[in-house]
Formats: sequence, C-alpha cells, structure tokens
Amino acid sequence: MHIVADDLSGACDSVAAFAGDGNGEVRMHAQAMGGSAAGVVPQGRIQALDAHSRARPAAEAAQVFAQAFAEGFGPLAPEGASATDCLHFHKLDSTLRGHIGAELMAARDAVGAAGPIWVCPAFPAQGRTLRAGQAFLDGKPLSGTPLWSTLGLASDHLPTLLHSAGLRVGALTLPDLRALANADAAPSKLDHACDVLVCDAETDDDLALLAGLIASRPGPVLAAGSAGLARQLAAHLAPAQAILDTGHAAAATAPATTGRLAVIGSMSALAAEQVQALSATCLPVSCWCPARHACWLKAARVPHGARSASGSSRRWHSATMW
Repeated sequence: MHIVADDLSGACDSVAAFAGDGNGEVRMHAQAMGGSAAGVVPQGRIQALDAHSRARPAAEAAQVFAQAFAEGFGPLAPEGASATDCLHFHKLDSTLRGHIGAELMAARDAVGAAGPIWVCPAFPAQGRTLRAGQAFLDGKPLSGTPLWSTLGLASDHLPTLLHSAGLRVGALTLPDLRALANADAAPSKLDHACDVLVCDAETDDDLALLAGLIASRPGPVLAAGSAGLARQLAAHLAPAQAILDTGHAAAATAPATTGRLAVIGSMSALAAEQVQALSATCLPVSCWCPARHACWLKAARVPHGARSASGSSRRWHSATMW
C-alpha cells in the first residue's frame, strides 16, 4: 500500500495505523524540498510519503503528488498482486485543508486508477463527520465553527470543492452506504459514473463498511481520506498485511513499554486543551516551549492503561524513518 500525505503529521497518522502491535513492517520517507523522493526508495508492503504540498500553489501541489505516486515507491504493483499492494491512499485533512481537487486528479492519473476515487475525509473519533457531502465538526457544519475562519475555504461542501476543480463528482450517501452492509461489493455502476465518489460517514462502523467496499474493488484503487479511514483500511487488510518479510519485520518491532509519548505540534486552542488534559492525568517528563516560535513539543509519560484526551487507549506505534 502506498500512502501520500500533504504534510508530515498526516503521513505519520496514516502509516501508524498499519503498524498494529509493532509486528508489521511499515516504512516512511520524507519528500525532499526539491520535489523528488529523498534517498533510496524503500522496500516494504506499507509505505508513506510526505509530499509537503499543503502550503504550495495548487498547480505545484498537483505536480508533487503526481511525482510522489509515480516515482516515490518504485514500480507499480504487477498484475495479480494482492489487494494491499494494489491500494493507493491519499491522506486528506479532515477539515478539507489543502488542494484536494488538484491533488486527486494528479494522483488518479499517476496510479492509473481502475475506477473512481473513493473520498471520505470523515474522522468520527475526532468529531469530524461527512453528511450529504458537507463537513461537520462536533455536530456543527464546519463553516459554523471557530475553526472555519482559519481554513480559507470557499465551501465546507466537499462535492462543491471537487466540482470547482474540474472533477465529475458522484455521491455515496449514508442510507446507500448502510444499505450495502450485507453486500459483497459496491455496485459496479459506481465504477464509471464519476471521477470521484464522495462517501458520507458519521461513525467508525460507516468507515469500516466503506473500507471493506474499497478493498473489494479490482485494482489499482485510489482512496482518499483522513487517518480515520486509514485505520479502518488497516483493520480490514490486516490478514493480508500479516505475511511480511520476517527479517525486516523483526528489525521494525519496537520493545514493549509501559510509557507513552505525546508529541503535540499544533498551536490550536483544542491542542492546548488536550495538553492540559494530559498534564492533569499524567506526570510530565519534559516540555520545550521556545519563545516566539510557532511550534512546541510536550512529552508525557502516561500511566499504563490510561486513556487519551479523546477517550481512546492506544499503543505506541513505530515506523522506520527514511
């Protein structure tokens, strides 16, 4: 599986979903500032690349994404390859930041997708959902939240944004998605009706169903979404992913630990609240807060079994950095 994200945190979020309990082989390498993949192309079943494109102009972002998918991972999967090897994932921001339309078109052409691009930026665990194509944050339309003024978007309606980029947009609504719960695969008519299929989701169960539909399609397949969809794809593809190069997998396995590391690089008000919640429930180890810098880091050791600010209990995931 090949993952391309428009920033480093997105690449990390997505690839970490496939690390599982540390026994899976995942590789991540960063995109060079010049626009080409840095270093030797790594070998591994799950690979992620940071295209570093969010702050670039749309045309340049599209070019970088096309190059990332076409050249950043080596040869494309051969005919008859597994579903994991035929799946390509464009990590999207759950609040629709970035040049989504331009990047999707470039990625589709680069991978030669056999059908429409499956798009769902929803991340229900973080309060981000998609209903009738409109983005919601904690139950409110994205355009009605304090975050909206910082995003610089023309609309919080994803089909509108994609249509304005020149894409033919189809929709998989919640009723239609949930009606497919007992189906073996998505209707074939979806394959040729549009360039992009915008899929609604309000729960993790919706994303799990969507992941199953995506994995059932003949490749190459291009899906786009947040880390929420990446987690469900990882869970669905886990049996196929488990058979790896054992020599590399052993090197990638992290030792068991009861510690937890929280790295928070956002200056948003929500991130500040999360730091306060962490500090109230665990013993801070260190805090780096340089004056006048737009980034800070806080590392904390959380008692074994403690839950995060969002209420979830997660194990530490590791990835080899390239």
